[in-house]
Amino acid sequence: PCNGVVPDPACGSDGGGVLTAKDTARRIGLRITALGITEAEVCRRMNLHTGQAGRWIRGESMPSAGHVGALATALECDPNYLLCWVPPLVMPEPKNSHTEGRP
Repeated sequence: PCNGVVPDPACGSDGGGVLTAKDTARRIGLRITALGITEAEVCRRMNLHTGQAGRWIRGESMPSAGHVGALATALECDPNYLLCWVPPLVMPEPKNSHTEGRP
């Protein structure tokens, strides 16, 4: 455990319980869907080229340690969530202007 947080048992799509790029991609995709944004918007929020984020979204590579924080900020989530240290069910609803004020 890291700071009392345990890994999400749903991660480890390699069958051995090890975090893979596909696990992180699944989490990224869930946040993109929840926020109703596009890959291009994620890149704009990160000031990043679409090719790099696209590889993360497709599960072809993992974001570097230097990019995880910025990606989490762009996706309005905790960096630990992207690394499968927080189960999906505990993620808060997005806090963005296009959803605020709706019933």
